[in-house]
Amino acid sequence: MAPYPVTIFNNILQTATHPVALKIHRIVPIPKEPNVTTMEKFRQIAVLPVLRTFRQISEYLDRNNILSECQYGFKKVCGTEKAAVNIMSAICNGLDEGTKGVGAIFNDFSKAFDRVDHTIWLDELQYYGFGGNTLRILESYLGNRRQFVQIRSQKSSATRVMYGVPQDDIWPVYAYKNDTIWNNMEREAAFINEHVRINRLFLNANKTKVIRFRPHCSENNFGVKVNASLE
Repeated sequence: MAPYPVTIFNNILQTATHPVALKIHRIVPIPKEPNVTTMEKFRQIAVLPVLRTFRQISEYLDRNNILSECQYGFKKVCGTEKAAVNIMSAICNGLDEGTKGVGAIFNDFSKAFDRVDHTIWLDELQYYGFGGNTLRILESYLGNRRQFVQIRSQKSSATRVMYGVPQDDIWPVYAYKNDTIWNNMEREAAFINEHVRINRLFLNANKTKVIRFRPHCSENNFGVKVNASLE
């Protein structure tokens, strides 16, 4: 490794302070589909400095089995394929047990990374064992971040980032799971609503779906409400 990154790393560890120059995001809007006419159809890609310092967060959470078994993102030997297999298995097992149906809530959190509350996130890290210089470094990394938008050669003025975390493979939003399956739908829908409220998240109403899988002969009385407007 070149001497300059080593010097930066050592300085971060000694002072528990992240360099200001490494906390500036360059936002590049990328259209989600052709012929975009509204801002909602652009994906905001944050281009960050290449220096990464927090891969050990993932290693610590994995080593201490802190993450839920129902979480598939940002975990080793997990992914969408395993999630899909387990979902299908849960549905089939429920129907084989003779129940009237199995309910599934497929959540979509709108801009989940961008809405992370720094205070809540740091409190959760402290609860799971992070402290001392480690927590101070993380707090410094999140604090006083700035971002600007660049479209071709045009750049906006930089503004302070009050919420959110960098979206990359070493800064996952562990606390927020996207897909859940339970039999007691009313209870779990209430749990999701409370989770959204406490963590100041926002459910995308157009993409969040409540589905009941049932035998062909069973009745179709089913109603569950998942709030999508809680912040």
